Amino acid sequence: MITKEELTCVGEIKKTHGIDGELNFETNVDLDELKIDFFIFNIDNIFVPFFIESYKINGTNGYVKLESVNNEIDAKDLVGKEIFVLQNSLSEIDERIADFSYFIGFKIYDQNKKLLGEISEINDKTENVLIYIEEKDLIIPFQESFITDIDHKKRIIKMNLPEGLLEMND
Repeated sequence: MITKEELTCVGEIKKTHGIDGELNFETNVDLDELKIDFFIFNIDNIFVPFFIESYKINGTNGYVKLESVNNEIDAKDLVGKEIFVLQNSLSEIDERIADFSYFIGFKIYDQNKKLLGEISEINDKTENVLIYIEEKDLIIPFQESFITDIDHKKRIIKMNLPEGLLEMND
């Protein structure tokens, strides 16, 4: 059985496309680079893999045809579902995010569920990607090891930050 801890959310199914079960999706990964064979969806609290027959992608949007999803009725059941892949099929976060600007506007919460603010800017021009939270004048490294959860629907990132990191911004 697949557990949530083994998975990473990489996007969301947006709508159906046509009558043959194709789906329109948004993603934050480069699918061509990943070479994944299946998407995983949470169906009634069970993570179920759906094998990919074919897909077309243009930037962060694309269309996918999944095995066993052969009509619009079956496809509608997946609309709004988050797309998961196995974490071990991904490399580090800065290699798997197609465009860091996707995260601008996400809210950042720390390990104490305290809202740190909203991402106003991301600097990915250096080796260490940095998140800027303008309203609190914070700069936080955007490191995979700090991220505990990303909710793409709610546009929330939960982080477990090292002790003293936030005080460095004072």
